[in-house]
Amino acid sequence: MTTTIACPLCAADIAWEGPGSEDGLGPLTSELRRFCLGPDPHAGAVVLCGDCGFASVAKRVTEGDPGVDRVAQDPLWCSLDTMDDPGDVASGVGDEAVAARVRRLLAVGVGAGGAAVAWEHTAWLAAWRGDGPLACGDAWLRAAWMHDDLDDAESGRACRQRALACYEAAVELPESFRRRHDQAVVAYLVGEIARRLGDVQRARGAFEQALTWARSEVGLKSFAEVVIRQMEQPVEILEGR
Repeated sequence: MTTTIACPLCAADIAWEGPGSEDGLGPLTSELRRFCLGPDPHAGAVVLCGDCGFASVAKRVTEGDPGVDRVAQDPLWCSLDTMDDPGDVASGVGDEAVAARVRRLLAVGVGAGGAAVAWEHTAWLAAWRGDGPLACGDAWLRAAWMHDDLDDAESGRACRQRALACYEAAVELPESFRRRHDQAVVAYLVGEIARRLGDVQRARGAFEQALTWARSEVGLKSFAEVVIRQMEQPVEILEGR
């Protein structure tokens, strides 16, 4: 059921389809995407404002997004209509790059691309707000999944490349994780995304790191077996069909 929530930045109404199903009964992919029998939870987990271009994980908006002030106070947000389009900056996460994307988004309309575009903009704004590489990587990977659902392989690959860079940065920051288990899972994702992108050497190194961490923790035997399988005989679906 479609509901309406207020944009935390400009107060415009955002039509939201809701969080989707979380029954967890569908297959689990090697990128740890769990499908459900009902509506995809990832498609409904993000919101995008058609008036100002603000994007975020829906839960952060409904519970009060602490990053809104960072966006609202930035003069770039108030001058999107007069800025020259600067294109990409070297880091890919500069304020000018984000502003340019918001301008292009509003020019074509937020409906084009649906959840895929919403997750992309969530990733850009997460970087702009300084949410950290782990949050950015999660958003880019979900954008890739949404592009997969649209049979847009090129965009899916581009989003995976960005997710990979973010996850690699996150793995180097132990403070990003509450448990070594979580760090091992992200190292595994680095390996799996690199494998899907055809970077065998990069994948191998990340898988080996994930396996080392998994073997150092109690209760991660099954996870270690998954890592070994993806190193030696990779599959696209880990559970279910």
